[in-house]
This record gives sequence, structure tokens and C-alpha cells, in this order.
Amino acid sequence: MAKSAFFQCLVLCRLISRPLMLSMCVLQVSYVIRDEVEKYNRNGVNALQLDPALNRLFTAGRDSIIRIWSINQHKQDPYIASMEHHTDWVNDIVLCCNGKTLISASSDTTVKVWNAHKGFCMSTLRTHKFLLYSYLL
Repeated sequence: MAKSAFFQCLVLCRLISRPLMLSMCVLQVSYVIRDEVEKYNRNGVNALQLDPALNRLFTAGRDSIIRIWSINQHKQDPYIASMEHHTDWVNDIVLCCNGKTLISASSDTTVKVWNAHKGFCMSTLRTHKFLLYSYLL
């Protein structure tokens, strides 16, 4: 498992509405420091999609990462790749176009269209203002 460290910092800021009085407002900022390639889900998994043609399993994680796994029983290391472009929980994923395309919905209010075979983001839709939990195709 990758070692993660959480840091919190306090930030002092001046309120714009009261320029003569120094006021403190506290912002909490969290950072996650992790390995460059983190094979395993750090938090929960929100959705699964199986591609039986290629024997692959896609997992949508609460760590903002979609991971691709081999379900071939003879493979020693089932991890194939990570798809990282979301900035918040990935809540749902759907395979379409005969397994060539993966679509993901995230709490970062985006829908992303992925090349499921090569693992890269082809398009990002930012038309939502609210969290995306699920969708149907």
C-alpha cells in the first residue's frame, strides 16, 4: 500500500468588507502525498464495469482514480493502469461502444469520456453545477 500523508495548514486572510480591521478567517487545505503509481484503491470503490471481451475490470474510486484490472486468473499482478483526470470522487462509470469507450461521472461536476483500451481522457464535459452521482445510457 502506498504511504499517504495528510497536511493541514491554516491561512490568515483579511476580509475585504472590513479593510481597516484585521480579521482572521481559517481555511483548511488538505494535501495527499502518494506514490506516483498507486496500484490499489486508497478509499472506497463506487462503481465497477466489466469488459468480458478483454477480461478487464474497471473500478471507480473515491480517490478520484479509475483503475483497470485484468481478471485473467493466470496473471500474477492484476493491475493494468490508472486513469487520473478527475479531482474528486468518481461516482459512476459506464462502458459503451463495444467496450471502446468508458464514461465517468464525478463529484468534481464533470463527465469524462475515456478511451477504454488505451486509458486516456478524450473529452471533458463541464456543463453541470452540481455533483454527479450516476447516469444511464
